[in-house]
Amino acid sequence: METQNTFVLGVLFIIASNFFNIYKVQFVGKSVDELTKSGNLGFNQQVLIYVGIIVGCSLLTGFFTFMMRQTIIVASRRIEYELKNKIYRHYQDLSLTDYKQTTIGDLMNRLSEDVVAVRMYLGPGVMYVANLIVLVLITAIYMVKTDASMTLWTLLPLPILSFAIYKVSSIINKKSKIMQKSQSAISTFVQDSFSGIRVVKFLQEKSILKRTME
Repeated sequence: METQNTFVLGVLFIIASNFFNIYKVQFVGKSVDELTKSGNLGFNQQVLIYVGIIVGCSLLTGFFTFMMRQTIIVASRRIEYELKNKIYRHYQDLSLTDYKQTTIGDLMNRLSEDVVAVRMYLGPGVMYVANLIVLVLITAIYMVKTDASMTLWTLLPLPILSFAIYKVSSIINKKSKIMQKSQSAISTFVQDSFSGIRVVKFLQEKSILKRTME
């Protein structure tokens, strides 16, 4: 429950960060308009107010961005820690038959790579996706207020871009699974080699060197 509340708080920080980041942009244009209208590049109280708002919004954006990372990333690290402990306790309860049916490399790969993948999904994955959704929504609202037709033309390529990203991510996921299987095989090979180092050194050293060179 505490982790869920942390993620909800992180999403609120994402909304606040993007809001202040986009809100300040309009005051840049207002500052330029004010300077153009007055024709005076010297002291201008209204421009100073706009500059103060821009600086304040920038500081708030940085603060909320920091808090966003501190909540979501820290929560994902806490989940990773709890998952590794739970898996380790489960490994201790396994019987010798289970260990004979499963390679050590596969067990180690699940404890390391698979848990890290879960952490990346729950941490940066959630953070960047939520940040993108909130950014697009807030930006679209301001764009529609400015020019609806231009907003339509700007957002038109998004479905095509989303489809392209989906296809690329599918290819990456397939490659990632192949890589994880290779890592599992390597871990098993290394563990077997070290556990039987005497046999390897005196009987199978040449054959193993030949395999590693291939």
